[in-house]
Amino acid sequence: MRPIIMLLNASFPIRSLVLLIRQRLIDWCDVGLATGSTIVNGSLDNLLARFEAASKPLAFFGNTIAGTAALNNLQRVCPFGA
Repeated sequence: MRPIIMLLNASFPIRSLVLLIRQRLIDWCDVGLATGSTIVNGSLDNLLARFEAASKPLAFFGNTIAGTAALNNLQRVCPFGA
């Protein structure tokens, strides 16, 4: 079984290269795990669309995404709560 990958959402100057690498990671992984910073840096919609297109599950973690995940019925991992 392949490991779960965390997709980092940092802003890099070579954005097209990052998007290419991210797509290859999505193609490779079984499950995506992303931080709540995706809602802050504007990459949430793109990430959701890419995982949906690949028919792969995507889960979020962190307190930044908690409210948005609840309101939008997004999968969320929280080891310290419900």
